[in-house]
Formats: sequence, structure tokens, C-alpha cells
Amino acid sequence: MATIAPVPVDRAAARRRSVAAALQRVSLWPRLVIGFTLGFCVLFAVFMVVTLHAVHASSSRIVRERLVIAEMAASNIEQLLEHVRVTLAAADRDRSPARAFEALAPTAVAVYEVDRRGRLSRSIPAHASTDAALVTGRPFVERAATARRFAVSGPFRLADGRGAVAVAYHGQRGDTLVLVLDPAAPAFMRPLVESMRLGNTGHGELVGAAGYVIASTDSGDAIHPGEHRPFYREMLRRRDTDVQTVPYVERDRPPGARKLHVMAWSPVHGVPWGVAVGGTLADTFGPVQRLRRTLILAGTGTLLLLWLIALGGAHVLVRPVQKLTRAAHAMAGGDLEHPIAVTEGGEIGVLADSLESMRAQLRRWGDELELQVEGRTSELRATNRQLAAVTAVATAGSTSFDLPAMIDACLAAIIAHAGVDGASVRLLEPRTRILRPAGSQGVMSRLNCAARELAPGECPCAQAADDGTARYGTSCPSCSHDERSLAVLPLRVHGKTIGTLAVTRGSGGFAPAERRTLAAIADQLAVAVDNAQLLDELASIEAQREVQRVKSDLIAAVSHELRTPLGFIKGYSTTLLRETEIDQQTRTQFLEIIDEETSKLEAMVEDLLDASRLQSGRLEIAPQTVDIRALVGRAVDRAGRERNIDVQPGAPVLATADPLRVDQVLENLLENAARYSPPTEPIEVEISEDGRFAVVSVRDHGPGVDETERSRIFEPFFRGAAGRRSSERGVGLGLAICQGLIEAQGGTLAVEPTEGGGACFTFSLPLA
Repeated sequence: MATIAPVPVDRAAARRRSVAAALQRVSLWPRLVIGFTLGFCVLFAVFMVVTLHAVHASSSRIVRERLVIAEMAASNIEQLLEHVRVTLAAADRDRSPARAFEALAPTAVAVYEVDRRGRLSRSIPAHASTDAALVTGRPFVERAATARRFAVSGPFRLADGRGAVAVAYHGQRGDTLVLVLDPAAPAFMRPLVESMRLGNTGHGELVGAAGYVIASTDSGDAIHPGEHRPFYREMLRRRDTDVQTVPYVERDRPPGARKLHVMAWSPVHGVPWGVAVGGTLADTFGPVQRLRRTLILAGTGTLLLLWLIALGGAHVLVRPVQKLTRAAHAMAGGDLEHPIAVTEGGEIGVLADSLESMRAQLRRWGDELELQVEGRTSELRATNRQLAAVTAVATAGSTSFDLPAMIDACLAAIIAHAGVDGASVRLLEPRTRILRPAGSQGVMSRLNCAARELAPGECPCAQAADDGTARYGTSCPSCSHDERSLAVLPLRVHGKTIGTLAVTRGSGGFAPAERRTLAAIADQLAVAVDNAQLLDELASIEAQREVQRVKSDLIAAVSHELRTPLGFIKGYSTTLLRETEIDQQTRTQFLEIIDEETSKLEAMVEDLLDASRLQSGRLEIAPQTVDIRALVGRAVDRAGRERNIDVQPGAPVLATADPLRVDQVLENLLENAARYSPPTEPIEVEISEDGRFAVVSVRDHGPGVDETERSRIFEPFFRGAAGRRSSERGVGLGLAICQGLIEAQGGTLAVEPTEGGGACFTFSLPLA
């Protein structure tokens, strides 16, 4: 079997359709409000996107500016260190450390010359020898000598407490020149000063290894751990440029007083240093935040003002449209009296004038239409009365299949709906053309001719039947002595006249509309009469067919069932008459067979007589108070000599019945149970009381009664499939006679199937 796939439901499309339908139900002004609001919301969203983009671009420029300043400062530091390296290389070639000291003043603090064995050869100036051990003993000097390259130390403090850094240059002769530099010198500070233009909190720092500050714009005391030391260490490790927002703790405040700084970092290539430039978060992005607030407030106020102005203008435009809408609703509701007064120019004024012209035209049309409707209403009322009368006659004609009852019902409907006070129907005899009375009611039932047959041409009724033409006029002088309006209409079906309909009422005649109504009633009545006559003929034909069928069944069954016993009787009697030398035992056996077959013939004849008496209602019943249990016991004693019959014991059950007829029924039911059930299976008989009836059930275990045959099992001459298969003979009258006998005594007989097979016949009789 093919399966039908479910149709997928587009929920999004369904929601769109529901929203569109909801919007169509909204009036013009709310639509405009919603449209303007949505439009300005879109404009506001676009404005916000543009504003945020501008703010983001400004923020990016600020961050880029800090990064450029850091990169420029780092480049200047690189140039300074390169200048130091070149100066030391020249001093090494010329063997003049003093010239290097003079060339790098005032950035240089001291110059030391260390031989290849690591011993101090000389110091410039001479008093700087006090710091020689502090400077030359640092690891960077050994790294420079070992690697034979330029090396830079981390920040440290001299003996007098000043901060310093040192560079070492390993010369070609194997000596090492160590130059001590002052971080507070202008050469170091000049690249960092540019960061102070970044705002009130703008500052720059030169950071060395381990995150220590070498030079700073915040304080002259430069050698100290950086305030953003974790950030500095990370950047020194990565050796890359970056801008981050990092926490900052001022040295003169407790550790909990933290605020955020935006710091740009650029590494100093060639040495483990870096330049950090930045300021506080509020100082860095303060102008951007103020710009954003200004743009948002100004834009929001401007858009809100434009929205209000747009709504005001829309309301001015919508107001006359609303007036026209209310006027159109009033016109649609039927108010055509009030003129439309909208003093507007342009298209709205043209629309108002058009609606006013339409209102005036509709008012004129309404007056004309009202007159036409009144005329049509009168016609419809007449038509409705005609339809009601015809419908009433048609309904009355279908209420009964009995011709006289149907005609009486139709006449009553005609008097009730056609505005007449009398009506009669006469049916035409086709052979003699005589009109015979079929029914009359009202005034017509009291006329002289109500029960009289009419010959052809005798009165208006007969004349209408002769020529098939309706007649309208006064009453017939031979039937009535008062002046009344009479109408006689022929009843015609299939082109032939089958009778007449006569109606009468007081003087005044019949109008054309009434004549049309009466003609329609006559046509409907003719069809009803013809149908009833056809049904009578059909019933007569069916009855004749049923009689013929019963006769045929009776003759076939009787001839078939009588042939066998008559054959036995004829054969054995002929043998006895013809054969003289037959011993007494054989003669006795033949006579017993003849007697048995004669008894069967007698039983068949008795069944036929009982069936005939039941059909004609001449069966005599002699009811009396009997004990049903005692009757069942005697019947079981007679039938149970050769079969096992179980009877449920109990108290006597007294009923009002004919004992002979009840015994006949019990004998038939027990005989049937014994005939159609196996010899080894018992027959069960049960007696009980059910309300006002005594109930007897005879249950066997045979083939049972087929469900299709259960409704016909009690018909005369009917034998079921089990009976036709059985070798026992019968005409099929036993159960029909049993049912007739029980029903004649006020009881019932029925059959039901039993569990495990078999049939259960149950009959009931009124309790005494």
C-alpha cells in the first residue's frame, strides 16, 4: 500500500502571511506610525553603525599613534647605541679611549680599558676608578670578550647611587673598552619626551632586561622595576611590537590602587631593551568617548525631532483621509442622508467630490430600488405561498401509501395553504368514464354531490375530466344553492386524465396567481395519486406472486415427502394382495411397515392442517394453568428412551398455556435435537422464570443453524442446510407450527447458537 508523505510546513512563510494579514487589518494612521517608526529605527541603527565605526577608527588612530611614537623612540635608541659602538670602534683603532669619552659627553660617565686578562688598564676620568670593579666585573664584559662583539649591560647603580648602564666593545688588539652611560642624559631622554604629548598621563619608558626601567619621563630616578613589569617581560620575550591595556600601580600608592594604562611597545633591536609609550585608559580614549556621546546624543535628538515632525505632517495628511473613510463607512452602512464635507484641495478634494456624487447617486438608486424591491417582495410572497402549498401537498402525498388516507391528507393541506374552505377529489373510471368520489373535506363534504358518481358531461367536474381543461366560475346549481366561487382542475399524468380536483370558497373568484397555484397543486396531486395507484397495483402483483410461490413450494414439498411413504404402502400392499404364499411373520412385517408409513402420512397431513389453521386464525387454543416442569418431564420420558436427555431439576413452574399444544412443541423440539445431534452427545433441557414468563430451553450439540439461515428458520416449507443434508424426511413445517403455537398462547420462540457448536431453541409462556 502506497504511503502519502506529509507535506512540509513552511513555518516562516506561515508567519509572514499571518503578519501580512494582521497589517492589512490595521488602519492608515497606525500603519504610518509603524512605518515612520520602523524607518527612523533603521536610520538610527545606520547612524549608530557609522558612529561606532568612526569611534573605532579614531581609537585605532590613537593606538597607532602610540605605536608609532614607541617605534620612533626605539629607533632613536638604536641609533644612539650604534653611535656608541662606532665611537668605541674608532677609539680602539686609535688607541685613544679619551677621545671616545669626549665624543660621547655628556652621555658618557666613564670609560674603562680592560686587557685580555680581565685586568683594568686605565680609567677615564681617573676618579672613576672607584667604580671600576663594579663595572668591569659584570658578566656582559666577559660576554663581549668571549664573543668578540658589542655587549650591553642591564641597569645598575654606581657607588654614588646614580643609575647607569654600560656597553663593552672587544677591540682588535684583544683589549675591551667599557663605556658607562648616564640614562638621565638628554641622549636617552630625548626620544621618550615625545610620549608626553599623548595627554595628561602620557609617558615613555626605556626598559631593560628583567623588566627594569632604564630611563623614564616620570622620574629622574630611572633604575627601578617597571610598573608594568609582567607586560614588559612578556614583550621582551616576544621581541615584537604590540599595544595592550595593562594594570598600573603607582609607586607612592598601596598595591590595591590599580588603574589601567594603554601601553604601546616596540623592541630595541640588537639589545635586550624595549620602549614603552602610553597613558591611562581614560586619558587615552577620553576624547573618543566624548565624541561618541556627543554624536549619539546629537543624532538621537535630531532623529527624534525629525520623527515627530514627520508624524505631525503625516497626521495633517491623514486627517482628511480619515474623514473620507468614516464617510465611506457610513455610506456602506446605509447612511446616505448626510453630505460629505471635506474642505481639502488636490487629489483629496477630488476624491471627496467623487464620494459626494456617489452618495447622491446611490441615494437616488436606493429610492428606485426600494420601489422595485417592494414589487418583487409582493411577487415573492405570492410565489412562497404557492411553493408552500405545493410543498405541503407533496409532503402529504408522501406520508402514506394508502390511497384514501393520502387523498385526505392532501385535501387537508390544500384547505390549509391554498386559501379555500372546501376541496374534493374524484377519480375517473377509464372504461366507463364515470367519476367516482375519492375524498372530500370542508364545505365540499356537505354538498349534494359529495358521495354521488358523475356521468360524463353531467356537471363542471365531469366536463373538466372530459376535455382536460380547468374551469373557474360559480358553484354548480345542481350541487349547491348558494353563490360560491368554484374551481375544477383535471388531474393529468403522462398525457391522460385520471380524475379531477374541485375547490370552493366564498364569492370573489380566483386571481391569476391563485390559478397558477391551484394548477401546480393539481399537477402534484395527480403525481401522488398515480404513484399510490401504481403502488397498489405493485402490491397486488407481489401478493399474487407470493401466493403462487407458496403454492408451488407446498405442492413440491408435499409431493416430494408423500411420494416415499405412499411408495412403501403401495409396494407392500400390492405384494400382500398378489402373493398368496407369504408366511405370517413376513406378512406381519409388511403390515407394520405399512402402518408406520401411514402414521408418517397422518403426521404430515396433521402438520398441514395445523399450518392451514394457523394461517386462517382458526386454530383452537384451550389455555389453563399447567406445570411446565411436569410437561417437560413427560415429553422427555417419551423421547428419552433412545437418547440421553438432561433436565435441570427444580421447583414447579406454573404457566397459562394449552398443555396439548405445549406438548406438541416439546415433542417437535426434542425430535429435532435428536435428529441433528450425534447419538453420543446429550440433549440439555432447562426450565426457568424470567420476569412474567416461564422459559424453556432445548440445547443440542449438532451442526447448529447457520447465521444466514437464522432469520428464515421459522418460515413454512424452509429447510436449512443441515436438514437438506440429513436423511430424515420432512416438509419444513415443524418449526413454523411451533412458533405459531407459542405465539398463539402469548409467548415467543427463538433460536441462538451455543458455545462449542449446536443450537439452542428457547420458548417462553406467560406465568400463571
